[in-house]
Amino acid sequence: MNYTLTKEETETTIDYNDAEKEAILYTCNKALTRKMDRLMEKYPETYRLIRQDECSKTYIFPKRYVRIGSPVILSEKQKENLERLKANRFKFNPIGTTAAGDEKTF
Repeated sequence: MNYTLTKEETETTIDYNDAEKEAILYTCNKALTRKMDRLMEKYPETYRLIRQDECSKTYIFPKRYVRIGSPVILSEKQKENLERLKANRFKFNPIGTTAAGDEKTF
């Protein structure tokens, strides 16, 4: 049977406590599942799959790898540079021309 989950049902939980050295991650998120599967392949002694069903996977790993970061605050100049990079991201620049479309001389 193939299940289709709503976005609300596509949940992820990370569980750990002060007494244990490992964290347990339960997820229905496909992108996170792919990431955890890659980590398991690369570091099989660190990341382990302990349960799976048709729509979720549960992993166990050292809780020291659980991270909560502070937000990145960009300056106005950094924001302008980011917008410029986003605007130019998919522009085609054939060999022999500049970004402005001018011909280069070699």
